[in-house]
Amino acid sequence: TTTTTTTTSAITTSIVPTPVPSVPVRSVDNVIKHNIIDITNVIHLPMKMVSKKCPPCTGTTIECSQCPAILNCFSHIVRTDGDSCKWVCEFCGGENDVTLEEGETPTQPVTEYILKPPTVLDTKPQEGDYLEVEDRGMVLFCIDISGSMGTNVDVDGQISFPQAILSKVRYNRPTRMQCMQAAVYSQLDVMKERAPNAMPGIVTFGTVINAIGDGRQHKTYSKQNDLMSIDVMFKSGQEYCSSLEPSRSSVSRLLNIVTSLTTEGMTALGPAVVLCLGMASKHNGSKIMVCTDGQANVGLGKVGAKKEAEKQEVKDTYEKIARLAKLNNITINVLSIRGEDCCLEYLGTLADMTSGVVDIVDPKDLSKVVNTIMSKPTLASGITVKAVCHRNFTFTDTGSQESIRELSNANADTDLTFSFSSTTHFTDPAEVPFQIQLSYSRPDGAQVIRVISKQMPICSDKDKVEASNLKSSIVAMKAIQHSASLAQYGDYQTARANLISTMRILQRAMATRKQQREYINFIVQSEKLDGFMRQAQALGSILGKEGGKDDSAAKNIVQMKQACYNLFSSFE
Repeated sequence: TTTTTTTTSAITTSIVPTPVPSVPVRSVDNVIKHNIIDITNVIHLPMKMVSKKCPPCTGTTIECSQCPAILNCFSHIVRTDGDSCKWVCEFCGGENDVTLEEGETPTQPVTEYILKPPTVLDTKPQEGDYLEVEDRGMVLFCIDISGSMGTNVDVDGQISFPQAILSKVRYNRPTRMQCMQAAVYSQLDVMKERAPNAMPGIVTFGTVINAIGDGRQHKTYSKQNDLMSIDVMFKSGQEYCSSLEPSRSSVSRLLNIVTSLTTEGMTALGPAVVLCLGMASKHNGSKIMVCTDGQANVGLGKVGAKKEAEKQEVKDTYEKIARLAKLNNITINVLSIRGEDCCLEYLGTLADMTSGVVDIVDPKDLSKVVNTIMSKPTLASGITVKAVCHRNFTFTDTGSQESIRELSNANADTDLTFSFSSTTHFTDPAEVPFQIQLSYSRPDGAQVIRVISKQMPICSDKDKVEASNLKSSIVAMKAIQHSASLAQYGDYQTARANLISTMRILQRAMATRKQQREYINFIVQSEKLDGFMRQAQALGSILGKEGGKDDSAAKNIVQMKQACYNLFSSFE
C-alpha cells in the first residue's frame, strides 16, 4: 500500500507502489534485491520555503504523548469542558488530553511558532509573499598564498579583471594568485551593494597564517605547536575578533589589501580554516570560502601520509573540523584549482558536513564561480528537521516513525528528501498524514518552529500511479542523493543497483514531455556518478582493495549528495 502523488508549496511527495524485482546492473555480480517502494516513496522538502511568509500562531506547539506528531489542522479535537479537549492522534491513534484556548487551534497546513523574537529589526518594509533575506554573518575569504599560486595561467582572449588587478598582469598571462585576487575583489565590490550588513574578512595562509580580518588589525600565527592544535587555533580565532565591520564600511579598505597580496611559502590550510571558524563562531549563518591549489603540508590536517593509520588520522582531523563548523552553524565552501591534486577526499568533508560547495575550478573562471556560490544568501541556520509519518509506515533511514536531519545552514538550493515504506497492507484509512517539523534561526535572529502537515491518499495500483502521478524529478533527485551517499562509503554495488532500478521506473512513467526531459536530466547526472563507481569497482577487483578517491570523484560525490531539485526539474 502506498500513497499517490500530490503537491503543496512545502512538501512534495512522489510515490509508486509494490516492489518489483531489481534490474541487473552492468558488470555487477550478485545484484542486491532492491525495494522499489523505498525508491519512489519520497518526501521532498525544499528549504527555500522558509523564506515564504507565514503568520505566527499563538501559544506553543502541542505534541502527542505517544508519538512525535504535533497538533495540526487535520487533528480531530473534541472539547470536553471549557478549554479542555481530547485529541486522538491521527498519526498513532493515541489519546491526548490537551488545553486549547481560543485561537490556539491550528487552522492551516503550515503553521509557525516564534520561540525567540528577532534581534535585528529591518529598516525597510517587507512586501510580497516572501521575506527579503540578506547575509548578516561573517563572510571570510581563506586564501592560499603559497608559492605555487604564483604559477602563470594561459588565457585565450581578453582578460576581464578589475583594473587594479589587471594592471599587474604581464603578457596576458595572469598568475593563479591574480585570478584569486580578481575573484575576491569583485565579490567584495558586489557585497558592498547587495549585502551591506554582512561582515567580510580575509585570512591568508602560506607557511604562516595572516589574520587580516576587516583590515583594521593584522596578526600572524607561525608557532608550529599552535598550528598543530585545533583547540589553540579555534581559541586564537575567537580572541582575534568577535565581530567585524559590515561591508558598507570595510570594503574600500579590504580592496586595497587584496590588491597587495603576494605569494610565499607552503600551505598551512588546516589551521587557517580552524582560525576562521573561531572568528565566525559568534555569528549564525557565517560562510568561509577556501581556495587552494595544492595539498595541505603545514600544521594540522597536512596530507601525504603513506600508512593507513596516518591517513585515517588526517581524515579524522577534517571530520573534527567539519563537526566544529556544523556546531557553530558555519558553512565551508572549498574550491581547488584544476590540474592540481588538493586531496578533496579530505577537504570535501568540510563542505559535505556543513552544506557547503566543493568544486574544481579553472583559475580564469574563479570570479564567476565565487560569485555564484557567495551570492546565495543563507535562509536559515541551526536547522533541525523532523519528518513524521503515519504508524503504518516507517522511514527507510531510521526504521521508525520519525527521521531527523540537522543542517548548519540552508539556502534556496538546499533540498532534503526522505524515503519511507509501508509496514503492513491496509485500505483504511484512505488518507494518511505526514508532517515536517522545522526548527531554525532566521537571519534576523528569530528562532522559530514551522510545522507542515499534509494528508496523502493511498493507492495499491502501481500502473495507475506510474501513469498519472509520478513526480519524476523528485524520484530522480532522491536516487542520486542516496546513491552518492552509498558511494561515499564504498557500497558501489547497492548504489548502482539503486540507479538502475530508478532508471527503469522513470522509463515506465514517461507519459509526458516534462517527464521525458526529467528522465534525461536523471541520466546525465547518474552517468557522472556511475562512471566513477564502475572505475572504482574495476580497480578494486584488480588491486583487491578499494583505493582512495581522486579529486574529481570526491567532488562529484559531495555534489551529488547535495543535488538540488533544479538539476532534475523541467519547467513547462
